Amino acid sequence: MSDSTGQNAGIIFIPPNPHNLSGAQPTGAQGQDERVRLTKDEKLVVIRLCLLYAPEYSVPGGRGEFWKKIARLASQQLGRPVKNPSQMTQKM
Repeated sequence: MSDSTGQNAGIIFIPPNPHNLSGAQPTGAQGQDERVRLTKDEKLVVIRLCLLYAPEYSVPGGRGEFWKKIARLASQQLGRPVKNPSQMTQKM
């Protein structure tokens, strides 16, 4: 929609924030789910949860449920999605 000067009316452009205050580093192409890298402190939260719930990992068939629980609890504590804590811990 253009006004009489040929410029777009009613569209507000908000530039990306050049300062990433949370330390999160989004990756991935636009239009896809973006992966958010965890900061060192956030990784410590995940590791502490793993240690707290470690006995559930060795329950038969419990590994999948263990990682789902860790992802859910970490997401709740950090206030943002933690999708694959298993992969994160393997890379540490």
